[in-house]
Amino acid sequence: MRKISFIFALTLLAFLSGFAQDFTGSITFKYTFEGRELEPSEKAQMPTDQVITFGLGKTKTEVHSPMGNITTIYDVATHETTVLLDIMGQKLAVIQKEDDKTKKKLEEQTKGVKIDYPDESKQIAGYKCKKAVLSKGDTTITIYYTPDLKFKGANDMQVYKDIDGIVLESTTPTQDDELTMKTKATKIEARKVKKKEFKIPSDYKIVSPEELKSMFGGGQ
Repeated sequence: MRKISFIFALTLLAFLSGFAQDFTGSITFKYTFEGRELEPSEKAQMPTDQVITFGLGKTKTEVHSPMGNITTIYDVATHETTVLLDIMGQKLAVIQKEDDKTKKKLEEQTKGVKIDYPDESKQIAGYKCKKAVLSKGDTTITIYYTPDLKFKGANDMQVYKDIDGIVLESTTPTQDDELTMKTKATKIEARKVKKKEFKIPSDYKIVSPEELKSMFGGGQ
């Protein structure tokens, strides 16, 4: 009887462990802007969609816009961030290691943030998502996240870093009081992720943060 119970316990543990594994694959999001009509000049600058890839202890966020693409690769273990810029006919890569400055910046962003969990939920891309409302001062961000999809470090660089699950929808204010920005998942693809997806492409030039600022007129 003890042997059977032991085997049952091992089977149950293996079963539960399967559900505890991190999600690997890609999630596609669409950007929309609400509150007023965008001017043509604004549309030419605003992001249209993004793809977030999870796997191998890293995340890769690709944001697409008419002006170009910005990709951010984040290493969960080392907290190193690589930003790939494909804009204005240039392809540049900036590697930012975690330091006291970046830690302080994130702490300032998250300090004093209050999170409320209304008893509300909805389906997004086939997953049941719970609602959370984050507030700090006059700023309010509404998100919907699913505990059914998890990835260690998925929210590390976000103001909602303590949310237990992957965020599939967010509504945030912009500098224009009349305009809000929404990102919403439209496609979720579970798949095996390859190492090369997190590599810097060979046609990108690696520059320092200081060089980048100088190139785009922020060196003074």
